[in-house]
Amino acid sequence: MGINIQGIAVDLKDINEISKRLLFNPLSEFGKSTFGEISVNRIENDELYSIKTEKGYILLVGDNIPLWEIEKREKSNSHYWKISLKLLSKKGKALKFMIGETSGIFAYKYYVHGNQIRYFSFSEGEIIVDNGNKMNVEFQGLFPDQVIYQLISEITGDDISTISPMKEVYIYKYAGMNLMSEIIANPDTQYRKWYIYYRKLKKIIKSLYTKT
Repeated sequence: MGINIQGIAVDLKDINEISKRLLFNPLSEFGKSTFGEISVNRIENDELYSIKTEKGYILLVGDNIPLWEIEKREKSNSHYWKISLKLLSKKGKALKFMIGETSGIFAYKYYVHGNQIRYFSFSEGEIIVDNGNKMNVEFQGLFPDQVIYQLISEITGDDISTISPMKEVYIYKYAGMNLMSEIIANPDTQYRKWYIYYRKLKKIIKSLYTKT
């Protein structure tokens, strides 16, 4: 079947801070596993597997976690939003990646200090997206999956291909994204009217407490 995974690599060492910067609702720890077990088992749609590394974390996510959505979509009466790495990489580096050996789809977005510097996607032998300046690793004649592995290693300090099968992995249940955090974090986007409403409501509540 080949390797078919999608996830995030980041140089932050606090999983709660990572969750907060991704604008997730609080993650609920579901259980533990090992890297060897998750390597051969399919990740459930609403699960997130966290692998602690030398310099940060590698997060592998299920299909219901909106890693690559372009627009919001409706699912089970809840709003799902595209995950941005701007906040996550504000003081460092972060990588969003997809490795699909079965489908022939490979993609990665690379962020440094809150800015996307590279977006590349490749499907069935053809380049689909090629945005930003090529990085040094891309001039080494490597296939896209090898480029992704190199970037993960650079960011987290661990080579995913050599992680011990007994490496402990924590499993979390994904509970959606925090829409209010999204509004506050993006006041100049389509959420502007909701941000203004939030600020007005906050002032009204503050004035009521002041009067009492």
